Amino acid sequence: MKFIHCADLHLDQPFQGLGKLSSAFSNKLVDVNAQVFNSLIETAIEERVDFLLIVGDTFHQAKPSIQTQQLFVSGLEKLNQEGIPVYLTFGNHDYYQAEKYWFKFPKNTYLFNSEEIETKTLSLPSGETVAISAFSYTSPKIMANKASEFPTRSIISQYHIGLYHGQVGRVNDHPYAPFQLGELQQLNYDYWALGHIHQPQLLSNEPLIIYPGSPVGHTKKETASRGCVLVENQGNTLKESWLELTDLIWETVVVDGRSATSLANLMAITEIQLKEFMQSQELLTCLEVQFQNLPAELASLVKEELASGELLLYLRELVAVGTDHQVWLYQVSSDIAVKPMQWPVGITKEMVLNQAMTYAEAEMFAGELSDLFKQSELQHLFSNNQDFINETIDKTVRHLGMTED
Repeated sequence: MKFIHCADLHLDQPFQGLGKLSSAFSNKLVDVNAQVFNSLIETAIEERVDFLLIVGDTFHQAKPSIQTQQLFVSGLEKLNQEGIPVYLTFGNHDYYQAEKYWFKFPKNTYLFNSEEIETKTLSLPSGETVAISAFSYTSPKIMANKASEFPTRSIISQYHIGLYHGQVGRVNDHPYAPFQLGELQQLNYDYWALGHIHQPQLLSNEPLIIYPGSPVGHTKKETASRGCVLVENQGNTLKESWLELTDLIWETVVVDGRSATSLANLMAITEIQLKEFMQSQELLTCLEVQFQNLPAELASLVKEELASGELLLYLRELVAVGTDHQVWLYQVSSDIAVKPMQWPVGITKEMVLNQAMTYAEAEMFAGELSDLFKQSELQHLFSNNQDFINETIDKTVRHLGMTED
């Protein structure tokens, strides 16, 4: 048995937190999502897998565009022509509604389109059978712990695999099918294919329980998001290997300024490090430059330049020209301490943090702003609501002197 497990493709999600892009970099970025998906399809064919598992949030929007749907269905059809089955669930972003799809899924694509657990059986060329149990979202939230609803391990099939798009380790009031790791382990399945968390994580070796992460990072918080998981039976044991699919990466260049004697000296140090970075960089890259350990006499001066944005513009042009626009410098930052906010009498930082946790996730914050975005003036000003939401959250966190965590 040999298969690929992927999740959280988010095919129509924009890349966030990059500021106003140059046309040159924007033109390169526009094809990344399609490139990643096409790479997934080509990899499945090249590896001659027995099947492909896609565990939720294929689309970022509740109603994906016709073009994105066509891209996805065309890829599935290529697998159909190769005789490779696809098992597909829907997550909290792309929760299933039959009426929103403009194209029929190919006959090789098996949908889990209910919040009730369903089990499908696949016969392999070897004569062995695989039981695949899963559920899908039919609304943006599932409050229930679905782990308790999965059937016990099949006694008929040689393998049993569970597909689960949800949040591990959270209490039962979390809105994305919360579960505990031990609940999955005790079902004695051979493999658990997870989705929802965008950073790749191996939660268990026996059995394998894996979040593959998103195949490409769409924000600076998803630097480890690069691909999918190839799983193969080797000596009656399932072994995993991680495959990279994307040509886009997120990188950070750290400039240690402790030896800098002036702004000119600091600039020279920075340019040397950036030139070294550019010489080895071939992939499309979203880059952050971080200044650390600045001498006190330079720290305030650097802080002023960061606030003005002039340093960002200068270094951005430097790396753009030096890499033929393969690298986009989206942020220059430093470890200069932020002066703590003076809280009004009767208000504590803990009180604000507790309230802020209600809106810590962009989806919840977006829900609160949904009525505002219906106003034509705001729609004109903020063509990308999600970028505005994430930028607002980031600015609020920095203003309050809080960390991102």
